[in-house]
Amino acid sequence: MSKMTMIEAIQNAHDIAMERDKNVVVFGEDVGYFGGVFRCTA
Repeated sequence: MSKMTMIEAIQNAHDIAMERDKNVVVFGEDVGYFGGVFRCTA
C-alpha cells in the first residue's frame, strides 16, 4: 500500500468507482477539475 494524502485517497477512490461503474456520477456544489475551494470533491 502506498502512502498518500487524504485528498489523494479521495480522488483515487472516485477514479476507481467511476472506472468500475459507468453509472457513477458526482453531484454537488463546486464539483470540478480543481475540486473547489479545498481542491477535493468528497
